[in-house]
Amino acid sequence: EAVLANENSRKRKLEMQRQQEEATAAKKKELRANSMDELKRLLTERGIDPILAALSSSSTATSPARIKKDDLIDVLYGELMKDEAIEAKKNVLRAMAIDDLKALLVSKGLDPSGKKEVMVEAVMA
Repeated sequence: EAVLANENSRKRKLEMQRQQEEATAAKKKELRANSMDELKRLLTERGIDPILAALSSSSTATSPARIKKDDLIDVLYGELMKDEAIEAKKNVLRAMAIDDLKALLVSKGLDPSGKKEVMVEAVMA
């Protein structure tokens, strides 16, 4: 029985990993549909210098002229994943009961007053 449970757990993990890889591939494909200029614009809007970011994340680009589209896609994808992680954390905090959220604020030495969204932002700051 324990062997079956372990096998089921392993299968679930593999399935989750496969789904995550598919989602990553789909998002990168979506980003790949943009031109280099559009990718640079999207990064610049986020306050990121596309040339410096691509140079620092690429193992092959050694000068601005050698930056590839995939370098920009990787940087932008990383930024989108950070945004998703932040939003997921905010959603967990938003789902908390007010009293639990206030207790969390107090434990962090923060002011537990204001509307729920203000408290969520305070925890995230």
